[in-house]
Amino acid sequence: TELGAMGDAPATPPPTTISEIHGRHYTTPHLGREVKNITGVVTAVGPKGFWIQEPVHNDKDPTAPAGIHIRASQPSVQVGDLVSVDGKISMFQPNPRELSRTQMDDVTYRVIGKSSLPKTVLIGKNGLLPPRTVFEGRTAPGDVEDPNTPFLPDRHALAFYKALEDRRVREHQGLDQLRC
Repeated sequence: TELGAMGDAPATPPPTTISEIHGRHYTTPHLGREVKNITGVVTAVGPKGFWIQEPVHNDKDPTAPAGIHIRASQPSVQVGDLVSVDGKISMFQPNPRELSRTQMDDVTYRVIGKSSLPKTVLIGKNGLLPPRTVFEGRTAPGDVEDPNTPFLPDRHALAFYKALEDRRVREHQGLDQLRC
């Protein structure tokens, strides 16, 4: 049994889904953990990796994080592949002005089938409307990656968009008019 930080209690079990990897935080509570058999549908492929999303998502909570970047050189997958991934959970911050992004490093993966792509999340008219407040509270916006910062996608635009990280989204034209 893996032990907790003090060595006296079992640690939480490793996450088994993309949503569990993210948790309901600005940064993953599982940073540095090794995970196995994380399953997802490949939604995009790039030269430094690919993106996967949970094949079926909880429609009752459309802002629950469900996508993740898989860092891999010259990936040999295609959009629509259903994959199982083993690797280490990490965070990547492109520059100090952006939020960190959850990803998996040191990966091995295997294609286990084909799948239709998960539903695209519509933002705007007839879809999800982002909150008007960017962030509020005692913690300054520069501190949102503190693990104690409340993650409230239904109240804070910053959390709303963070929850949609690495997912298939489409913005309704005219979103700016809706928010005026």
